[in-house]
Amino acid sequence: MAVTMPWGETIVVGMSLGFPVNVFTLNDATTGVLDVGILDGALVAQPVTEFAQSVTIARGRSANQNETQAGVATIVLNNNDRRFDPINEDSPYWDSATNSSGVQPRRFVEIISNGEHLFQGAITAINISYETQFSTCTIEASDDFTRLANMTIATAFTPPVEISGNRISEILDLPEINYPIDQRVIETGGKDLQALQIDAGTNVLSYLQQVALADDALLFMSRDGDIVYTDPLGTVWNYDIDATFTDSTAGVAIIPYTGISTITDQTFLYNRIITSNEGGTEYIKNDTASQDDYGIQTYSLTGLLLENDSDAEQLATDLLAKYKDPVYRFDDMQFVFNSLSTANQTVMATLDIGSNIKIVRTFATGSPLTVELYYQVERVNHEITTGQHTCTIGLGSLKTLIYEFILSDAEYGILDASNALA
Repeated sequence: MAVTMPWGETIVVGMSLGFPVNVFTLNDATTGVLDVGILDGALVAQPVTEFAQSVTIARGRSANQNETQAGVATIVLNNNDRRFDPINEDSPYWDSATNSSGVQPRRFVEIISNGEHLFQGAITAINISYETQFSTCTIEASDDFTRLANMTIATAFTPPVEISGNRISEILDLPEINYPIDQRVIETGGKDLQALQIDAGTNVLSYLQQVALADDALLFMSRDGDIVYTDPLGTVWNYDIDATFTDSTAGVAIIPYTGISTITDQTFLYNRIITSNEGGTEYIKNDTASQDDYGIQTYSLTGLLLENDSDAEQLATDLLAKYKDPVYRFDDMQFVFNSLSTANQTVMATLDIGSNIKIVRTFATGSPLTVELYYQVERVNHEITTGQHTCTIGLGSLKTLIYEFILSDAEYGILDASNALA
């Protein structure tokens, strides 16, 4: 069952503990009917929210040059009655038919806020702690990136030259992977990939990440458990902003942040870029002015899966333009759900890796007094206790906002880098 927190947010923590239900039973009036009775039974997520003492979630990546990591959740449960103890035969989750506990790894886990998933994955570890008469059960869970990281390609094969999104789908379709179609959100992608042999034993997640790297795209597990592959990262249309964050008056999808940090450093400073495809030409792009000012900072991407050398050269050009100068940027934002309206709690819950957002910061002195910048979400962390729900959003890939061309308009009727035909 859902638990309504003191600040009005409804939280559900569900786990598929216990034993299978609707197991097909020959001659039974209900479960003896196929499509009602299931040969191996079905594990149903059961709410354990009333026992939850704290929930933490971490999803995303530390920086936009890095690979997205498996999303993880840690759930601390009250275990005073030993219901979550895997050796307790009196637990409501004990399966007497198999003489085993339903509290075990790989069982489904979901965390929901106001009807929106914050996390979906599977149990990876169960830790029981006893202190005199008190006990807690700490459940660790991760999303399907962990499962893909433990899969390998069974038989060597050579795919055709194909666009990146098709390559992702081809790998997921392999019989040893057989990733569910209804749990995929795979966009077309932007670049063709080479017809290179993929060896037996190749790690599935590592290969998918190589595809995303070559295409300058995002690969991640969504908050509701889908594997997502995006088109190449780029500019943002003005109508594609998912939320605005501000330090002034709030409204629906205009959300006040509790804290925000800025940074200007060399984390994203590269003025010598090296790229090459597997077996292709090496391209080196330099910005001598930046090198004179800051010294030579090199970023190298070689052995890319791209089919066309021109794509590797263009990638080097794009990366140099993006990283040749240090950039003043917002880094992390902190929020307390307790003070947000229900509508804005829901907006916060629906933000995911790659969401496009606008940030407004006003200052009491100096010039300019107002700064407006556009970003994509790189990481989302939640901490939920019985007294508070806080969220931290990590930012990256500073966005360029593009407006639609409007004929005869004084500002938007000029074709340039900021106004474009739709």
